[in-house]
Amino acid sequence: MTINEIAGIEILAGLGGHQNTVYRVLDGQRTRVLRVTDARHRSLEDLKAVHLLMGDLADLTDLVHGPVPFPSGESVIPLTHDGRPHHATLSPYFSGDPIAVDTQNGAQVFGRILAELHRAMHDLTSVYELSALPPAGGGQVLIHGDFNPSNALVSGQGTAIIDFENA
Repeated sequence: MTINEIAGIEILAGLGGHQNTVYRVLDGQRTRVLRVTDARHRSLEDLKAVHLLMGDLADLTDLVHGPVPFPSGESVIPLTHDGRPHHATLSPYFSGDPIAVDTQNGAQVFGRILAELHRAMHDLTSVYELSALPPAGGGQVLIHGDFNPSNALVSGQGTAIIDFENA
């Protein structure tokens, strides 16, 4: 399967991406984000685990939006992109701007968002089986892996933390 063969998905625009190819798409009547990840960089199982984490975080905080299943019901599907195996995922589209941390108010808002994400991930640390991870100096914890101002979007609709691919 290729991107153009995903049932019910219409590509609206490319959104770029550093480690993935990211598109704004129409899924029926809703705008979504389609992320296409090279299978050499992340396994299907890894991406399913990230989607499980995002869903659990979405239950704890409005800052995180859970994954969107494809029409097949799967949260991650294999496909071919640029002639190589890839995986595709869907997420809600959130139109917003990165937080401007160059002001005191922006830096404080960014800090509050980080604190809320940290609390939610801490709450989940006891739920997830982390014993398979290598020991860390302060114990094993869940982390976003790439939390920075460009991954915390703000608009009149609210705030959203995006880009959990390194979680």
